[in-house]
Order: sequence, then structure tokens, then C-alpha cells
Amino acid sequence: MGINGAITPRNKNWDISNTIGVENLEEYMERVEMHGGEVITDKMTIPGIGYMAYFKDTEGNTIGLIQPDMKAK
Repeated sequence: MGINGAITPRNKNWDISNTIGVENLEEYMERVEMHGGEVITDKMTIPGIGYMAYFKDTEGNTIGLIQPDMKAK
């Protein structure tokens, strides 16, 4: 179900990013910032899939977080 990824315009500074599944997206967004990372997108809803956000780690790598929720609207 779903496209198992995102279709977005190409960005020169953002080539490939891994996505990590989490149980509570907001909690992990806070943890990223507590440990020196930077949240770079707001929480996004992917209908029927869940909630997602992207962040940069302390070395500048872009990583996604996704909280699965088939009831997301």
C-alpha cells in the first residue's frame, strides 16, 4: 500500500535520505533537537500511511522519521 517513499522536486543539497520508523514522531523530533540535530520540516501527514518529518543530524546528513498510522488523514 502506498508508494513507500516520497516524490519531491530534486534538491541539489539533498540527494538521498534514509527514513527511520518511530512510535511517536513528536517525541523523536524533540530528541533530535536535544541531541544537537535540526528538524528541517514540519510534521507532514501522508494519508493512509502515517506522519513524517525530516531532520539533519550533527554531521549535516538528512534523515527522515516516520510514524506509521494507517488512519492518518
